[in-house]
Amino acid sequence: MYTLCSACKTPQQVNAEQLQESAQITCQHCSEKFNALEFLSVRPISNTDQQPTSSPLFEPLTKPKPKTAYWLVASIACLAVLFGQIYYFKSRQITHHPKIRPWLIQFSQAFNYALPPYQNVEEISVLSNQLERLDHFHHEFSTIIVNQADYPQPYPHFQFSVFDYNGDLIAKRTFTPKQYQAPKDLLATGESAKIKLALAQLPAKMGGYSIQLTQ
Repeated sequence: MYTLCSACKTPQQVNAEQLQESAQITCQHCSEKFNALEFLSVRPISNTDQQPTSSPLFEPLTKPKPKTAYWLVASIACLAVLFGQIYYFKSRQITHHPKIRPWLIQFSQAFNYALPPYQNVEEISVLSNQLERLDHFHHEFSTIIVNQADYPQPYPHFQFSVFDYNGDLIAKRTFTPKQYQAPKDLLATGESAKIKLALAQLPAKMGGYSIQLTQ
């Protein structure tokens, strides 16, 4: 595949392995770093070509020119191979990359393909939590979480751990969204939600507890 240096307009040849590591590559002519995806093409690019007004990665799909059927088919085939390699080797890293994910969203919309939901529990914050005793045998843990990611993401798993007075772990359980009855599949960007976990009788020698979000 080919791209064009945005600084000196020198054509560059790139491969899928380079793009998997980073979209930013170094020009072999002027040593300037630039975004290889900006002028990505499946055919050689001349430095005298006029810069496109929209992304060349999708231009053959939206603005086909006369007698370009062959290049259209070739472009689709190359894109299929490229994205196939990406999903096979580093699907999660690529689909969650902040600079590449917007491109994947456009691609999935163009081909009516369902992109896996964004999921990063490090971008879900716990605002508050409380452990309440309902009766002699039951407790209820409640917490408020908020999604601080730029994309909606699934509700997390909750790992509830109980420790004795020496700090040693004496009990642990993981609650899935289905078990704590999450109100919906995805937590929208900036949305907060109150979660309640029903707990059976806790150990009498409980000295403390911790809550951890997992995927």
